[in-house]
Amino acid sequence: MNIQDLDSGAACAMVSMRAVSQRYGVTPRTIHRWIARDKLGFPRPIYINTRRYWFVGELAAWERATRGEITPRCCEQER
Repeated sequence: MNIQDLDSGAACAMVSMRAVSQRYGVTPRTIHRWIARDKLGFPRPIYINTRRYWFVGELAAWERATRGEITPRCCEQER
């Protein structure tokens, strides 16, 4: 899966830490901080062989819930 899957609507698809980091234009460490801050409500990853993956549907729901407070880097380029 890649970064485009977040926009494709494949809710049950999974994306890696790298794709999530690229999506939001932050480092993996920042993603860890978001997970640790319960107030942000960032989705928790699924661990598969020590690697972290997220369901696209959960990330999309989080984006809708934050109402653009955190804008993905890929969308900033279109503006």
